[in-house]
Amino acid sequence: MRRSPRIDLAMVFVLSLSLSPPAFSRTWDVLADGTGDAPTIQAGIDSAAAGDTVLVHDGIFTGPGNRGLVFGGKAIVLRSVSGPEETVIDCEGVRLEFRHTTVTGNRAFLEGGGIHGGYYYDVPHRGRQSIVWGNCAPFAAEIYDEPWPGFVLELCDVDTSGFTGWGGICLIESICEDPLFCDPADCSNAPTVSGDYSLDAASPCLPAQTGGYRIGVYGQGCDGATGVAEGNDRPDGLFRLRAFPNPFTGEVSLRYSLPETARRPILVYDLRGRVVRTLEASGPAGVSTWDGEDESGRAVPPGVYFARIGSGPGEEIHRIMRVH
Repeated sequence: MRRSPRIDLAMVFVLSLSLSPPAFSRTWDVLADGTGDAPTIQAGIDSAAAGDTVLVHDGIFTGPGNRGLVFGGKAIVLRSVSGPEETVIDCEGVRLEFRHTTVTGNRAFLEGGGIHGGYYYDVPHRGRQSIVWGNCAPFAAEIYDEPWPGFVLELCDVDTSGFTGWGGICLIESICEDPLFCDPADCSNAPTVSGDYSLDAASPCLPAQTGGYRIGVYGQGCDGATGVAEGNDRPDGLFRLRAFPNPFTGEVSLRYSLPETARRPILVYDLRGRVVRTLEASGPAGVSTWDGEDESGRAVPPGVYFARIGSGPGEEIHRIMRVH
């Protein structure tokens, strides 16, 4: 008996860069029986705005609207509630193909932590300009294929040490090097929305290293000028600020470094420019945690906020997003 290819959905980041998310974000719940906020996964993606999460509940998702998913360049997160053992996208004989995707931080209890390809016809699964790295499973941590037709991966970055299957893997102008994520979460803790999957300046997935194209979803982050920093006017060696996880739910850690040992506050602003929380930073480096509450101890609503350290020349500002 032939089986259709399937994707065991744990935490799949299918995001694109967006520097202008809306003031408030929301979660779109998708249930297998169609009774959620959206009737299908695709409907949830279509309804979501930048910064939103499409949350897929337990069950087997099949049929139109649950396969051949198109994200349209939106800065959104698609993830499951309970992980790959409880959430499956059944592709029903339609070729599995993914482009400009970062698959990382997933975990399976048996095989195929990143992608699990099932029995299929004579057409291979295909991936292009995508990263499959940093997933967990006792067997075939990254990709598992059973037993046919294999994977054709073009212009990708794949950890082939975690690939096993009968169909085999064909790499076309692809690399097998650490993508150098800025602050990846441990896949043993999946599913989670933690981690910063933008790329270090030395990443082999950036256009400067590939010859002009980007592999995966995110561009340069960390202390670079794109992907993470909202804006700064600092010479090198002055204030530095990073936020993780971002977006966050319960609390966000603000990692900082100061040019001197004096204490400097980290100010958290809302979109109207009002200070909602003042945090302490003691040099030369450390981490300050914001629990999502204002100065009076009340939880602030989901939305976009800005963390700022320093003032005038040398200040740095980060955009952070609180979600449900």
